[in-house]
Amino acid sequence: MLLENKVVLITGGAGPNGLGFATALEMAKHGARVGILDLAHAGPVEAAARLGDAHFGVIGNVTDKVAVDRAVAQVLAKFGRIDILVNNAGITQPRKTVDISAADYDAVLDVSLRGTLLCSQAVIPGMELQQSGSIICISSVSAQRGGGIFGGAGGSDALTLAYPGTGGSSLVLPIGATMTSAANGAATYSNASAGSVRLTCSGAAPSPSSFFSSSTPDAYAWIAPSTGCTAVATIVG
Repeated sequence: MLLENKVVLITGGAGPNGLGFATALEMAKHGARVGILDLAHAGPVEAAARLGDAHFGVIGNVTDKVAVDRAVAQVLAKFGRIDILVNNAGITQPRKTVDISAADYDAVLDVSLRGTLLCSQAVIPGMELQQSGSIICISSVSAQRGGGIFGGAGGSDALTLAYPGTGGSSLVLPIGATMTSAANGAATYSNASAGSVRLTCSGAAPSPSSFFSSSTPDAYAWIAPSTGCTAVATIVG
């Protein structure tokens, strides 16, 4: 099996309908022993039990360094190593952009960014000692949904999508997007994981190459403002 004898720690993985638990299920199917780190009310111990006896749930708050270090120590005591960390813990809030308070902003970044840092810091020394390890970071769908959903990762992209009529000249699309249609000054780009984004431009519908910059191949491709096309984006699928 692909992950036989590997130990995986997944943060925020207890929710039965969440991406974290789905990841835990798949990794367990491939032979991994899975540790699930989550808040007490989320039930990480119960979530791990649903995976089977070989797995382990531990309670902790990813924003608290002491709690994170303690949780990682418990997983190491149980399994002896951590081969893969999945930084999945994150929160989103039903706020319109103009309604986001300082406390809202801090809460999202505390989990999404501080949590990722603290958990990574806790597992890296062990990975260095065993001379192997992988860290996977999950980003937010808020960047692709926009509107009244605020996420720590992609807030600027969500803002662009929330106010398409302001005529912003740049937008972020996932790598791998392909143009599926173009007519009358508009182009629709689709990506399997992100649905479709319709771009209405001031000129003729541009070719894919005019939208994507090779300077950011590792994460996102930016629409180049130099194309002379002012893009207004709406989610269409």
